[in-house]
Amino acid sequence: MSLPGMNGTGRGGSCKVASGIFKWRTSICVTLAHPIRLSERYGIRGALQMEFNSVRNAESEPRVQVLPRDEAREHLITIADMLAKVMDATIRIPGTSWSIGLDPLLGLIPGIGDVLANLIGTIILGLATRLQLPRIVLARMSLNLLINGTVGAVPIVGDLFSIWFRSHTRNAALLREAAMKSDRETHTDWFYVGGIIGGTVALLLLMIAFIIWLVYQLWMMVSGG
Repeated sequence: MSLPGMNGTGRGGSCKVASGIFKWRTSICVTLAHPIRLSERYGIRGALQMEFNSVRNAESEPRVQVLPRDEAREHLITIADMLAKVMDATIRIPGTSWSIGLDPLLGLIPGIGDVLANLIGTIILGLATRLQLPRIVLARMSLNLLINGTVGAVPIVGDLFSIWFRSHTRNAALLREAAMKSDRETHTDWFYVGGIIGGTVALLLLMIAFIIWLVYQLWMMVSGG
């Protein structure tokens, strides 16, 4: 079967006539004018159908704007810096160079204040995870939050400690340094994490030894020994 303006083999013919009959896009003309025609392999109807499917699939693909890798990384780092400032350095203390943020203020709420502050702080930890930072850096950031939450639970003293320690600012600085320097050495992070864990274990052993000694002394007093 031949179309108007085309011979039986599909060689030559008019793209204008074909587009007038089928209302295809002008890309059909390019296909029919190509030196190696699809019509010679699949027939005219098959070639037209293939071209129409490819155009329709291209139009149906979602157009999603993807940020460049460096721009997306800088965006996440900026979010971490802003969150750290809100949590640790929002309000300047008059007459001093110190600033306080939302963290010590939340710590004034009995019971849930320190929990809320640490939950907000985990957002920076989540950003570090998205940036695929080394696991030892993530462990160090987690320890900072743990220290802040543990000591911060002590009334008054914990709030003063949070003002000095600034766990969120520390974590934002770690995130920026690790994200911007791919060849950053992690020896300091290992020493930090190892020191905290070792110090905690040593403290627990001392507490256990003190309790055993105290129980022994009480037993001696009661038994009259």
